[in-house]
Amino acid sequence: MEKNKKLQKKEYENLKSLVSSARELQMRIGSLESVKHEALHELSTIQSDLQLSQKDLREKYGNITVDMETGEYKENKEEE
Repeated sequence: MEKNKKLQKKEYENLKSLVSSARELQMRIGSLESVKHEALHELSTIQSDLQLSQKDLREKYGNITVDMETGEYKENKEEE
């Protein structure tokens, strides 16, 4: 029967620390990806709402450009 061999204590502690750090970072990255996914979903919803709003405004006012600072708008000239 062969005797188990061990790393030196300092080597083992260093390895253990590195593995622990890597696992912790993997968990943090997973959490960040989850937050990112939620944010992307929310952005997609807002973009859809924005497109509907723009469509409604286009139907009411025609082809316009809105100044987002003042709310004023000007009509765009139709391209021929």
